[in-house]
Amino acid sequence: MTRRRGNGEGGIYFESSRNRWVGQIDLSDGLGGRQRRKVTGRTKTEVATRIREIRAQDVQVRRSGSVATVAQLLERWLSTAAAARFGETSSTYLGYKHQTEIHLVPALGSIRLERLHPEQIDDYLAAKARDGYSRSTIVKHRSILGQALRWGVKRRHLSWDPASLAEIPPASVFAAAKPKQSRTPRALTATEARRFIQQTRSHRNGAALVLALTTGLRPGELLALTWDDVDLDAGVLHITRAWKGTKANRHLGDPKTKGSVRSIGLAAPMVDILQSHRRKQGDRREGDRATEALVDFVFTSRNGHPIDPANLRSLCRAVATGADLGHLSPYDLRHSATSLLSEAGVRNEELADLLGHVDTRMVERHYRHRLSESVTVAVGPMERLLGSTGDRDQ
Repeated sequence: MTRRRGNGEGGIYFESSRNRWVGQIDLSDGLGGRQRRKVTGRTKTEVATRIREIRAQDVQVRRSGSVATVAQLLERWLSTAAAARFGETSSTYLGYKHQTEIHLVPALGSIRLERLHPEQIDDYLAAKARDGYSRSTIVKHRSILGQALRWGVKRRHLSWDPASLAEIPPASVFAAAKPKQSRTPRALTATEARRFIQQTRSHRNGAALVLALTTGLRPGELLALTWDDVDLDAGVLHITRAWKGTKANRHLGDPKTKGSVRSIGLAAPMVDILQSHRRKQGDRREGDRATEALVDFVFTSRNGHPIDPANLRSLCRAVATGADLGHLSPYDLRHSATSLLSEAGVRNEELADLLGHVDTRMVERHYRHRLSESVTVAVGPMERLLGSTGDRDQ
């Protein structure tokens, strides 16, 4: 069976009737079809040279647009192929965009595509490993770059994918690296939680922190709440959206997972806190025409706009400092809610539902912290066992 020639492939043969060498090459017409070019010459070498020139010229024409460097290729791939495949609001797309803008473009973006070699990618990956980034992060970087380069090959922006030969650094490089400093999440004890809640009363958006502490909401879910999501009469909170992206890319989108769309019951004191917050918010807005057109978010800045995540972190730190609790982040409140409820006997399956997880793995591995100094789960049952046998020492 004769194989169909691919784009850019050609053939050379001798045509005895004309006493000439003939070469032909198939090129893409840019519309999914092929365009055949023929050249002739006195020698086979002459024809082969002309075919190489036509192929190089074709590649150069296709590069002559706006895609000439690694940065331009990554930007084009993200805005077209990646956006179409994953969706511009998906966590995968936003993660790719973040890794590209923060890491790949600053390091490799200025390199012209025809000058990009596997060794440059090797050096980039090794540098990241020495900086303390994990192997999984470095594998992700190579994957993102490889996807973009393979897409570029299909579009004739370059002739091959150098990332396919790039090597992940050996284990010795990771072992010798200075680990990146990451803060270990913490969880408040019941006593600390009471002090924290008491301190929130002196802050205009303190109710946001209390709600996070008592429901375990993600910061993005907390700040996306509108009053339409809160049924104070029934004591129920409906989670249907979350803030996604950062800075200029910040936007409202779907929650993190399908399980994150959920309804949460509120404790009666929490309902009272939200009712008080709404009254105060209404008093501040009364007569302020500038805020009437804004979405009715539950927690807002002084000008009626949604709270920025950085401001929520600052608020949390201020309240924690006032309560003499040291450093505390909004995500620590999610950890605290999980741990306090677990300590009270709430099952992991119920905690997963509350947090918006599809199963209990994240609860067990990440969110649940031991709050008691000793594990006393065996005390009651074993006292009953020993008492029933009469074996206790006299």
